[in-house]
Amino acid sequence: MRQEAAIGLIWAALAVVLAAFGLVLPAVAVVVLGVLALGFAGLRLLATQSGIEARLVDLEARMASVANRPAAAPAAKPAPDTGALLARLNGLTTRLEVLEAQRASPPTTPPPAVAEPRAEPTPPSQPDQPELPILEPPGDVELSRAQVVRALNFPENAGDDVGFALMRRALARRDLAELLQAAEDCLNYLSQQLLYMDDLLMEPAGAEDWRAFAKGGRSRAALLPIQGIRDEAAAATVQKRMRSDAVFRDTALVFQRRFDMFLGDFAKEASDAELLGLMDTRTGRAFILFAQVSGSLAA
Repeated sequence: MRQEAAIGLIWAALAVVLAAFGLVLPAVAVVVLGVLALGFAGLRLLATQSGIEARLVDLEARMASVANRPAAAPAAKPAPDTGALLARLNGLTTRLEVLEAQRASPPTTPPPAVAEPRAEPTPPSQPDQPELPILEPPGDVELSRAQVVRALNFPENAGDDVGFALMRRALARRDLAELLQAAEDCLNYLSQQLLYMDDLLMEPAGAEDWRAFAKGGRSRAALLPIQGIRDEAAAATVQKRMRSDAVFRDTALVFQRRFDMFLGDFAKEASDAELLGLMDTRTGRAFILFAQVSGSLAA
């Protein structure tokens, strides 16, 4: 509004100046232009006021619609599960009744616990040596010398039914049972050193040499040329183990004594083939190896 008044004053002043200088027509023109300018300014002002009024009307209408809008209803709370509450109440009631009944009844002494029998530990078995079969108590069992030789060679593998059957019969004899057990202990020790009797190279010897050896004493000098086992590495391994391991050494000595006693009786009636067959079994080869290491063959 102030801007329009200022513009009108400017135009009026300009018309007065022109009239004072005798310029009537220019003064009239200035007056006309001033009136037109004021008219345009008034129109703009009216348009602006109309827009403001329209916006005010729209704002009032929006405020009225917001005021008349119904308030949102609060979210309904879920109804409690009465069935679950009743179930919990019944459970608590039952537990309370049980506790009251236990408190009212006299305490009872529980029966003494029976101790379970303690299992004896089983010694680990060697994978490379067949285990001895379960036997009856030692007694008198008739076996031929060929069968005894076959039993002292131990079963060839897990499917050697004949070998296991002969071992069962041999283990029923006390002398053979003690010898087989001692031989198995030694073979297990040797397998731990990766020494297997089937792999050893044997020096051939005659039956008469073994008969002389079986007699004992000075007769063993007959075997001086016989070196027994030609595998020097195997002999060195056994000798080192016997020096460092007292259990191994004692096991080997027990085995040698039992085989020496058995050989003395066996050689008296055995044929040459049976005697050589005995010394070529796994048990016989183990004896030769231990005897060679301990110096028995050089006595």
